[in-house]
Amino acid sequence: MKAYVGPHKSLISGYGDSLSDALAQMSEGKTALRPRTWDDGAEYYAQCADRRAKTATLSRLEAMGADALRDCMAGNKWEPEAGRKTGVIFSTTKGNIAEAQAAAPEEGSRILIYEMARRICAASGLEGMDPIVICNACISGVAATVAGSRLIRRGEYDDIFVVGLDEASRFVTSGFLGFRSVSAKPCAPYDARRDGLSLGEAAGCILLTNKKLADGATVVEGGSLSNDANHISGPSRTGEPLAKAIGRAMGQSRRAVEEMAFVNAHGTGTVYNDEMEAKALDAVGMGGKPLNSLKPYLGHTLGASGLIELMVCDDELRRGEILPTLWFESLGVSKRLSVGAEKQRAEGSFCVKTASGFGGCNAAVVLSKATEARDVDETTPDKMTLVRSVDIAGGKILVDGRDVLGDDVERDFGALVRDAYHALGDQNLKFFKMDDLCKMGYIGAEYLLRGIEACEAERREMAILMANRSASLDTDIVYIGQMEEGTASPAKFVYTLPNIVIGEICIRHKIQGENLFVVMPQRDDEKLRHMATRMLDLSRAKMVICGWCEKLADTYELHLELQKPH
Repeated sequence: MKAYVGPHKSLISGYGDSLSDALAQMSEGKTALRPRTWDDGAEYYAQCADRRAKTATLSRLEAMGADALRDCMAGNKWEPEAGRKTGVIFSTTKGNIAEAQAAAPEEGSRILIYEMARRICAASGLEGMDPIVICNACISGVAATVAGSRLIRRGEYDDIFVVGLDEASRFVTSGFLGFRSVSAKPCAPYDARRDGLSLGEAAGCILLTNKKLADGATVVEGGSLSNDANHISGPSRTGEPLAKAIGRAMGQSRRAVEEMAFVNAHGTGTVYNDEMEAKALDAVGMGGKPLNSLKPYLGHTLGASGLIELMVCDDELRRGEILPTLWFESLGVSKRLSVGAEKQRAEGSFCVKTASGFGGCNAAVVLSKATEARDVDETTPDKMTLVRSVDIAGGKILVDGRDVLGDDVERDFGALVRDAYHALGDQNLKFFKMDDLCKMGYIGAEYLLRGIEACEAERREMAILMANRSASLDTDIVYIGQMEEGTASPAKFVYTLPNIVIGEICIRHKIQGENLFVVMPQRDDEKLRHMATRMLDLSRAKMVICGWCEKLADTYELHLELQKPH
């Protein structure tokens, strides 16, 4: 079974309210980036969808998402059909964070990312839909496309709408400016003069389906995820984990570099990310292939970026011509890359789209012309066997149901994780810099993996799927308070992404396998186990960490399982 891309794709951005408008202006070399001024007078460039406004029932971002989803449904002439199962996957990093305050939200608040997804579905005529929400930093859009294509190929759904959306909010802008990673001029990926990224916002939607709806269609073929296991806010210095993700995506599709038309890379314009990508692409032999970055047109749209850039790739692949990388003059990375300052011809049957993000996450996806698409080489486990479980709640830590602290002392959350850290004899002093969500996940993983026999290769290829209800809202609230006081810390900002807990676990245990963070309305262990087998590539994983990790105000709950797939 193949995962076709529907012919009509939707995009709302600074270019206007359609993908065709954006493509026309991009083809003319026009950028949607505009000069902006921050509160303290700092100048930078960003792309904003200025024509969208908050409505009486929807936030500004929800209105953008609903318009994109409705347009994609109408443009593909999609209607519910008896016997066909439809799903919606959302990709975002911060959702409605612009609506948040420095206080815990009320039940059902639109600040909760899953509630945002539900409202967008309802506003688009999909009332009662149970969407999947992927919140995996800046790879979210590519990860959602990879996961959606797997769910189609594995028979879980017939049609899936993938919606990517994020805002260039004050929260986001403050964080990236605090990191000093935002350029004062339009970003210039891979150029010797590059000095930072440009931010953006967008909402986009594509349809993945098991039906070929039009001539000239494209197919999402192989895809792969990986983790650097290196640093939560800095990319790998070798590029090896991204190279593995690219190689595995190519291998699933049984593709050779010689057949490739082009690469669309993450290309943020930051010094270290561009260098890492250059090393990764060189390692897989793609340095001589036509390459571009679309960030100089659209800015970095965070969780939407991978999806909306894949839409442009779709157009470029079918036309056989890729857009230039604006403002590129001379190569400023250590490995050869064929970055074009002018439009380049792209002869070949497929392209590769990559993404990387905080928490060390990487993703790669293969997009192919339908006329030359191949069946993906993939296997899924028939079942998984429980090896060990860990629970943290109510002042106790249980391993396989046994209280490991065992002294019946009443502890609050801080004392509980601190006492567990000392009981484990851990020497990682970075633990005390983590936010509470990461501390809980880190302690849980320590108990889960301690004493488990596994060779280095098995440990490295371990897969992780984690979920919660409130994403990183516990730390978001703290960061918003710092913003209001004028003391916002970059060290705190990096923890305002829920997948950072996976990143901390990967660094501690040198795990580089597939990993994904999803947001759900409530804990559902059986659903999470099923999602792990259907949304992750477990062909190399001998072990899988799967579970729930929720922390908001005084509420906390962790349930992790170590499973062996068969």
